[in-house]
Amino acid sequence: MYPGHVPDGKWEGLLKKLRCQPGWLQFYFVGALVAALMSAAIFVSKLSDSALLADVIRWLMSAFGVLFAIGFIIWCWPSLQSFWQRGIGKVAVLLVNGFALLFATGQARALVSSSLQLPPQDFELTVAFFTPLYLFMFFYELATAGLLLVGFFFLLRWIYKAWQSAKSFHARELGHALGAIAAGVVASILVAPATRFIFDAEFVRRIAYGADFHEAANYPGVLPKERVRLHENGIVSSAVLVSGKVIITTEKRNF
Repeated sequence: MYPGHVPDGKWEGLLKKLRCQPGWLQFYFVGALVAALMSAAIFVSKLSDSALLADVIRWLMSAFGVLFAIGFIIWCWPSLQSFWQRGIGKVAVLLVNGFALLFATGQARALVSSSLQLPPQDFELTVAFFTPLYLFMFFYELATAGLLLVGFFFLLRWIYKAWQSAKSFHARELGHALGAIAAGVVASILVAPATRFIFDAEFVRRIAYGADFHEAANYPGVLPKERVRLHENGIVSSAVLVSGKVIITTEKRNF
């Protein structure tokens, strides 16, 4: 038996003991193993400049974050469900949902107004398209901020406990801290690229072109195949596609 060798029976005992642990602790344990591998890979990368090794480190870092994030969500989900089922939790959810709807509607109208440079009330379908997207963004940002705050709370708690009792590592608090922070960071990385595309002015004009600009050849003063939107006081907006971009012009017509 060579040094450091672990008998097969002992490995089976360790795996059996791990399977008996809560799900969140299993994810933390695997995440800790990935962190150890990542640390070893970083140490080796200092001695060898390898592009493959750099890719491996990035993959291990991603796996580390995802594992701890999943573990933390599994741990905190029952507590969240219990809070939502209480009276104060239901009131909080109702108030947050009401504010979120007002916020999302206002943001959607502001986006349409700035992208089209026209009154948003005349583009109700475009506003309706972006309102649920802003609802999602509101809860996403709220959840991300909450996760980061909880993560730093557990980190401070871990530092305090470690300071009070240096003999114990307090791995649970550190795991919760890493899990909450990782969940917030992973959420930001996943959603941020999509928001830059969805809330782009050209994308908004595309949605308006398909949803709120229509042909009205039988309407006086409207040309055949012209996509228009009628406003008050005889103001008409027309939209055309030029080289893949939506061009909107506005003029007053005498019908």
